[in-house]
Amino acid sequence: MRKLAVVLAFSVVGCSTLPAGSETASKNITWTKTTFAEVQSICGRYWKQINGTEYTGPSLNGCAIWDNQFKCDIYTMNDLVEYSYKEQLILGHEVMHCFKKNYHPGPHLKVQPK
Repeated sequence: MRKLAVVLAFSVVGCSTLPAGSETASKNITWTKTTFAEVQSICGRYWKQINGTEYTGPSLNGCAIWDNQFKCDIYTMNDLVEYSYKEQLILGHEVMHCFKKNYHPGPHLKVQPK
């Protein structure tokens, strides 16, 4: 497995106060690119931990495993073309989970992790 560590911090520079309606967030994000089989295994185990049932949906391109504080681990397949649109789309999608947790509409994750 190849790991890439990314620390994201969103802040407003040069302002002493944030405009109304603004928010800032920071997370410690680790991105691991690994095999298709490993992504299915890691993400499937996390799904079962959160939902209590086996994952039966389509193959997963990746997943984000977060805590309720500042840590988030992203797993994606290492066979994606580096810097491709698909890789950017998958990574961006998983980063959204790091910040917004369960932001999918529909019957995805039912509960937040403890």
